[in-house]
Amino acid sequence: MLGIIQTVAIVFSASYLLLVFLIFISKKRINNIESNIYRNLIVINLFTLTAEIVLCFLSKIIFMKAPWDVNAIPIVEGVNPGQKFLFLITSKIFITLVLLWFVNVFKYTFYLCHKSTMNTNKFKKVNNIFNLVYLVFACIVIILPIEYIVSESSGRVAGASTNFAMLGIMACLLGILFYIVANFKKLEIKKVIPLIILILLMALAIFVQIMYPELLVFNTVITFITIFMYNTIENPDIKIINELYRNKELVEQNYEDKYNFLFEITGEARKPLADITKLCNELKNQEDPAIINQGLMLINNMVSQLNFTINNILDISVMDAHKIKFIDTKYDLEKFCNDIITQIKTNINSDISLKVSLPNKMPILYGDYLKLRQILYSLIITPARDKKNTVIEFKVDLIERFDCCRVIFTIIADNSNISIEDINTILSATGEFNQNDLYNLEKKELDMVLCQKVIKVMGGSLMIKSNKSGTEIKLVIDQKTYQDNEENLLNKYLDEYNDRKKILIVTQDKQINDNMKKYLDKDRYSVFSYLYGKDALDRIKSGRKYDYIFVSDTMDMMSGLEFLKELKMINNFNTPVYIMIHKNSENLGKHYIDEGFTNYIITEELVNGLEELFKRN
Repeated sequence: MLGIIQTVAIVFSASYLLLVFLIFISKKRINNIESNIYRNLIVINLFTLTAEIVLCFLSKIIFMKAPWDVNAIPIVEGVNPGQKFLFLITSKIFITLVLLWFVNVFKYTFYLCHKSTMNTNKFKKVNNIFNLVYLVFACIVIILPIEYIVSESSGRVAGASTNFAMLGIMACLLGILFYIVANFKKLEIKKVIPLIILILLMALAIFVQIMYPELLVFNTVITFITIFMYNTIENPDIKIINELYRNKELVEQNYEDKYNFLFEITGEARKPLADITKLCNELKNQEDPAIINQGLMLINNMVSQLNFTINNILDISVMDAHKIKFIDTKYDLEKFCNDIITQIKTNINSDISLKVSLPNKMPILYGDYLKLRQILYSLIITPARDKKNTVIEFKVDLIERFDCCRVIFTIIADNSNISIEDINTILSATGEFNQNDLYNLEKKELDMVLCQKVIKVMGGSLMIKSNKSGTEIKLVIDQKTYQDNEENLLNKYLDEYNDRKKILIVTQDKQINDNMKKYLDKDRYSVFSYLYGKDALDRIKSGRKYDYIFVSDTMDMMSGLEFLKELKMINNFNTPVYIMIHKNSENLGKHYIDEGFTNYIITEELVNGLEELFKRN
C-alpha cells in the first residue's frame, strides 16, 4: 500500500512540477541571479523525480517476486548482480541530485542575505566555491559503498554513501537556518517562508524515514518547496514596472535640475553681454587712457567669462569619453560632495553660513577624487576664512551625455572681492610644477594659483568672477561615468526584449527626418535621430545597438562617408548603414556602396526606398 501511495505522489509531483517549469520558461525573463538559481532548482528537481521513477521501476522488476502484483513480496536472495549494480548506481545518482538541490537552496539563501552587496562578478566567485564543495561531496558519495537491504516485507537503500549524503544535507539545512537567524531583519518575509517550511518539513521527513525506511519522502518535500517558491521568486516583469516608475521619477527630478541650471546659466551669459554694452557706451566719451585701459581690462574679463560659459560649460560637443584623462578609480559623487561639506563645516567659523545645493541624483564617476577633493576644499575654505563673508554657497550641477558627465562646481562668497589683476594671475597660471609647488601639493590646502595648475593637468577649467557683490568661482571637469550593468534594468535589457526594430537617422535635413519618422510605424520601429555624426558615434560607442542606420551624404562637421569610416573602426560593428542622397547625386550611389555602405536611398523617393528595403528584410 505504501508503494502505491509513493508512486501516485511521484507521478502527481512530476506532472505539476513539469507544468510550473513550462510556465516559467515560456515567459521572457531577466537573467538575474535569483531567477537563474530558481531555474536550476526546477531542473534539478525534475531530474530527481525522473531518477526516483526509474528507481521505483527498477526496484519492482529486480527485487520483487511477481513485480506487477499489488501484493508482491521482495526477493531475499538470488538477485542478479548486474541488475543490482545498475540499481545501486542509479540510487547514487539520485542521492547526488538531491544533495545538489539542497546546495542550490543554500546558495539561494546566501545570495538573499548578501543581495545588497552582491553583484554578478562576486556571485560567480561564490558560486564556484559552492560548486567545488558540492563536487567533493558528490565524489565521496559515489565512491562510498551502498547496498539494498531486503526484508520479508520491504527493501531500502543504506550504507556509508547515503549516510554521508545525509550529512551534507544536514550541513546545508544548518547553514540555511544560521543565515536566516543571523539576517532575519533584513530578509523579505515572503522569501524566508519557504526556507522555514523546508526546515520543518525536512525534520518531519527524517522522522518518517526512520519510521518507514522503505519510503522516499525527501523528494516529495523538495518538490513541494520548489513549487511553493515559484510564488516568492522575484518577478522580473514586476521589477521592470517598478524600475520604470523609479526612472520616471528620476527623469522628472533631473528635468527640474536641468531646467533650473539652464535658467541660471542663461542669466550668466546675458549679464556679461549687458555689462559689455553698458561699459562700451561709458568708454565712448572717455579720454583718460588709464580709465580706458581699466575699462578694456574689464571688457576682456567679461569676454573671458562669457567664453567660459559658452565653451567650457554649454558646449557638450567636446564631451567625449575617449578624450577624457581616464583614471581607473571609482567614486560616488554624492558621497564625495557630502564628505567635502562635512570637512568644510568642521573647519569654518560658526558665524559663516554654508548653503549647499546638490542634484537629486548623482552618478558614480571615474577620476582622481583625492586631488579633486583637495582642490575643492581649498577653493571653498579660502573665502570661508575671509571675515568679510557671512554666507558661502556650494552648488553642483551636472550635464550628462552618454558615458560622460560634466560636473560644474560653483562656490559663491557674498562679500569677498578679488581684483582683476589677481584673477588674471590665477587664471593664467600654467606650466610645469616647480619645487615649491611639489612641496605645497603635500599640504591639505592649496593656494588658488596652484589649484589652477592642478586643474589644468586634470583636464578641468576654472573661472573666477568678482565684483562688489561678491566672488563666484566655477570649476568644470569632465569625468567618465561608471556603467553598472545591474543598476538600470530598462537599459540593460532594452535590446534583448524590445521586439521593435531600432533605427538610427543621422541628418540635418528636418524634412527627411520628419518624413522617415512619419513613415516608420511606431508599433514596429523605435526611431532615434541625431543632427551630427559625432553625436551618433558617441551613442554607438557607449553601447547602444541599432538594426539599421540611415545617414545623409552631406552634413556639417562630418560627412556621411567620414561617419562610415569612423563606424568601421568600432570593434564588432556589423549594422547595415544606408546613405541618403539626392536625385541629382544618384550617379554616386555605386561609389558609396563600393566604399562600404549597404545601399543608398534617394531622398526624393524616400518612402519607396524604405518600402523596398523592409520588404527585402
